[in-house]
Amino acid sequence: MEFTVSGTTVRFDERTMQFAFTRDGAEWNTCADFKPTLQCAQGTFAFADATSITHEQRETGTGTGIRSIFTGFGHSAYSFETYVWVERASGDVLFEWIPLNEQGLNITNVTWPAAMDFDCADDHDTTLITHEQGVMIPNTWPTAVSTKDIAFDGRFETAVTCRGSRSSAQTDTGISPSAKLHGMPVTASTIPAMVRTPISILGLSQASAQ
Repeated sequence: MEFTVSGTTVRFDERTMQFAFTRDGAEWNTCADFKPTLQCAQGTFAFADATSITHEQRETGTGTGIRSIFTGFGHSAYSFETYVWVERASGDVLFEWIPLNEQGLNITNVTWPAAMDFDCADDHDTTLITHEQGVMIPNTWPTAVSTKDIAFDGRFETAVTCRGSRSSAQTDTGISPSAKLHGMPVTASTIPAMVRTPISILGLSQASAQ
């Protein structure tokens, strides 16, 4: 699937469930080795473990996106949807994770969306975390930055903002600017907030991410 809204192009591979984003000549790709997962009292399930997975393109007055529904994990009927879409007014990309049927699993963490391929050591590549007045980490920073250093701990009161130069990366519980940053864990206490407040990758032009 591929579509362009307000200058932002989204490409989605239904087989691998990887995304690529392009804007103003810059391109961001999700890491090929990343596997989004559900962690729960009953065990850990990859999104790909669902017995039924469907994808569809959806267009509304506010934007266009890809809605994916995952149903059936283990012996449960647990289901959820993800919605990755571009806001028409701004060209921003937003990621939403929405539970549909919560029976059968006791979710403690959701590791999604996938990390961005962010291995190139380049001063133009920056991770920006919207914590307090903002924390900006150049990709060439000499030491790994832990969430303990910024009192972040994966909890949100507002949407995560991800601003990219030529590439961007999501924040994580352990941030290493020179390594792949694996997706954002969502704790049980933050799942309701995540349903209401999507993750956002903003400013994918030449300007930099559960």
